[in-house]
Amino acid sequence: MFWRIIHKYLALIVFSQLMVWLATGFLLGQAEHSKPLSRIASDAIAGSVLTPNLISVENVLIRSSNALSVELLSLLGNPTYKVMTHYARHAHEREYELIDAIKGNKIELTANDIRDLVNNQFRLTSPIQDLRRVDPPIEHLPKEQQSVWHVRLSDRETTHIYVRASTGELAGVVDSNREWTNLLMLLHFMDYQNTGSFNHWWIKALALLTVLMSISGITWLVS
Repeated sequence: MFWRIIHKYLALIVFSQLMVWLATGFLLGQAEHSKPLSRIASDAIAGSVLTPNLISVENVLIRSSNALSVELLSLLGNPTYKVMTHYARHAHEREYELIDAIKGNKIELTANDIRDLVNNQFRLTSPIQDLRRVDPPIEHLPKEQQSVWHVRLSDRETTHIYVRASTGELAGVVDSNREWTNLLMLLHFMDYQNTGSFNHWWIKALALLTVLMSISGITWLVS
């Protein structure tokens, strides 16, 4: 009797999650996967720089003692050194700083800089409603570990643009369709803590419950 009760409750839990998987899997297959915004061909961050009289890389290394790599690029038309100060396997975990390639001073991107970057990278059909700097954790980008500028557009799709504060690079674009897809992904992978990963204890716990359900079922039949 005991194993019968245990088996029924375990089966109810596993079956409920199975229904969630089937439903979210079907809805993910039907969800719209459209690109939220149209990109402009000429990027605001380019790799070719023709301006002479730049400070040397050796000078940059002196100014940034933690430098691991140095890359010369054009940021909003200005020659800039992009210096990596911390390496990680994934791009959202790496740390950078920007140095003016002519003056040698460290660059801190302002709200006006971010506004120009967004306007230069996207064909915006709606005005910017809100622009602010936010620190992790980021609601729409759970894996992001850097501070970002959050740009919200005043459009029907409720578009959110995220730009990394340290480099001015695009971290992500999210609209209402993407938010719906993210919710389905959260439920499908049991990512209830919104970590952006499926390697967490919820799935491990369900796997353990499935094993216990099998054991209780066999024990019930034998007894």
